[in-house]
Amino acid sequence: MEKQERSARNHAAQRYIAMFKARNKRISLLAVSACVLLLVVALIIVGTSFLMKEEKDDGLILDNVYIAGINLGGMDREEAESALRLTIGESLSTQNMVVTLPDSQLVLTPVDSQAFVDIEDLVDAAYNYGRSGTKLENKIARQRSKERDYIIPLLDHMYLDLDNVRNVVNDFCENYSSVMIQTTVSLNGNRPNYRDVIADGIPVSSVKHQTLVINLGTPQFHLDAEVLFKEILDAYSRFQMEFSYDAPISAEPDIPDAQALFDTYCTLPEDATMDSSTFLVTPEVYGYGFDVAEAARLIHRADYGETITIRLGFLYPEITEEDLSVNYFQDVLANFMSSGNLANSNRNTNLRLACASINGTILKSGESFNFNLVLGPRTEDAGYTSAPTYTGSSTNTIGGGVSQVASALRYCAMLAGLRVDEYHLHTYAVPYSPYGTDAAITYGTENFIFTNTTSDPIQIFTSIIDGNIFVSIMGTEERDYTLGIAHEIIEVLEPETTYQYMTEDNVYGYKDGHQLQTGIIGYVVEVYACKYDKVTGELISKELLSTCTYSRRNQILVKLDQSEDSMDPSQQG
Repeated sequence: MEKQERSARNHAAQRYIAMFKARNKRISLLAVSACVLLLVVALIIVGTSFLMKEEKDDGLILDNVYIAGINLGGMDREEAESALRLTIGESLSTQNMVVTLPDSQLVLTPVDSQAFVDIEDLVDAAYNYGRSGTKLENKIARQRSKERDYIIPLLDHMYLDLDNVRNVVNDFCENYSSVMIQTTVSLNGNRPNYRDVIADGIPVSSVKHQTLVINLGTPQFHLDAEVLFKEILDAYSRFQMEFSYDAPISAEPDIPDAQALFDTYCTLPEDATMDSSTFLVTPEVYGYGFDVAEAARLIHRADYGETITIRLGFLYPEITEEDLSVNYFQDVLANFMSSGNLANSNRNTNLRLACASINGTILKSGESFNFNLVLGPRTEDAGYTSAPTYTGSSTNTIGGGVSQVASALRYCAMLAGLRVDEYHLHTYAVPYSPYGTDAAITYGTENFIFTNTTSDPIQIFTSIIDGNIFVSIMGTEERDYTLGIAHEIIEVLEPETTYQYMTEDNVYGYKDGHQLQTGIIGYVVEVYACKYDKVTGELISKELLSTCTYSRRNQILVKLDQSEDSMDPSQQG
């Protein structure tokens, strides 16, 4: 029993200690919270006291306080009044307000405006800035005056006869008239002739040229009396007794277009040309005009009413008669003969037509030759006939054979060092062109194009004699070496022999071993451009141009078969 009583007393004691600790903890938290609150209140009081604390008044106007463009900051009342009287004085009562407008001026006299300003009132306004508000407002104003300008408008401290000023402005706007003046263009002087100038031995620099005179017109303006009235009040407020007012435009004169002027008054130059068949040169024509871009710049920068004078002069062609007549087509850049087929007159007819279309063609520097474009569609109406086309079999097409002309021309273009832009090899190697240099042609799908990459024009000559095609490219030789085109056969693709089985009584009467299709050898060929020394003939370099593959075609022979399963070819699909 005694042991139970001691245990109960111990439990009670522990509960009492726990309650005591919890109470002390709450007391501590309340004490801390109270301290924090007191600190915050103290900071607010101190901050408010700091903000509300008045600085000692030095009796001077705050910094950066402006009236009529004068900085009165740091002045006392007497200094400020003296400065304002020196600047403004009696100006408003003696000086006109002058507004400059397009073609006119509006003048408001002191009698019209009855303008008067109270200098002492202005000084009061300047001095009271930062002093006439609440303590906080004054504090803020003093701080701001150190960072930005504070402008006191005159209009708030002056007298104007507003009704009379408005009436003067309204009368002026009602009677204001601005008539649009249209732009005029004239050409002065006589046009000189370039050839006459040269023939007479007159220096080109001393020739008197025509001038194009452009008198830019002036627009019609529209005045809004209420807007102008507010602009004038604002000027009085800023003590700006003269200002320009940009009235809105209601109608504008035409602004000339430089290119249109050129097209009207000037002439473009024309290059000399050479007839591709007769080689007769049509002389160049010298133009007369001006720089369109420069004229456009002058017009863009000019103001209304300004006069622009543009001097004309000779415009020179790029190619002259002398250019075409001297040094052109003097050198043989390449030539080649391609053996034809004397046995087929239709094919030779096609070759003759193709050569006639190409013969004499002149290509300027950078200009391209397009085979299909030059020949056009090969049709019967154009004179072309049905002839064999080299496909490895006896296929006839209208215009068959023209690929031989294209191949000869491609070989010449390669020898001349020109850039070949498009070509297509035949499926099988052709007998009339070195391996890797042929050009298959099919209108609409396969074309041959090359570009004159020399500095001067070139001329192409093509002809057919006894079934042989002759192609030459004439121009100006620029190379210090001679060029050759060579090929190397890398691999020979031998055809195989296959058999077509037939019965002995086949409808064609074919015997055993009859050849239905001849075999064609295929090749893998590398094509090289070889440069040789012009004097010694020594090889300088050898450049791989392309690797070409010509297909092989297998030989097909008839094989007679006695079996019942054999099928007559006439029954095959």
